[in-house]
Amino acid sequence: MMANGKACYLNWIKETGQQNQTDDSEKLKAWAEKKVTDGSVRVEGNDIYFQFMHAAETGLPSEDGACLCPLVETNRPGLSKTYCMCSVGYVNEWYSLLLARPVTVELMESVLMGGKRLQVQNQRDLMP
Repeated sequence: MMANGKACYLNWIKETGQQNQTDDSEKLKAWAEKKVTDGSVRVEGNDIYFQFMHAAETGLPSEDGACLCPLVETNRPGLSKTYCMCSVGYVNEWYSLLLARPVTVELMESVLMGGKRLQVQNQRDLMP
């Protein structure tokens, strides 16, 4: 599922024509502290906490309990929580490209696991 998430992110870049601009950790932290007011990104020490709060396609806020993954948004009963690992792969690829180095992503909360949103922790433990 993580490989699927990586492919999904790379396909999103291809379809939208958007590109990650490589950033360093300190710039990312300063940006998050100054610009992010919705709680979707916060940096604490070497960790980045991220929640999907807006649809990538529209930029519009999502409701609590709404999964933004097109594979899951149909809310099919009995859908495996394993699908959330797809988003872990998506975020891992996103932040690895953004920071131009490998990151470790941990799933902290997801809609399929009973949470309000998908929330992950990017551990920047592979700092240069």
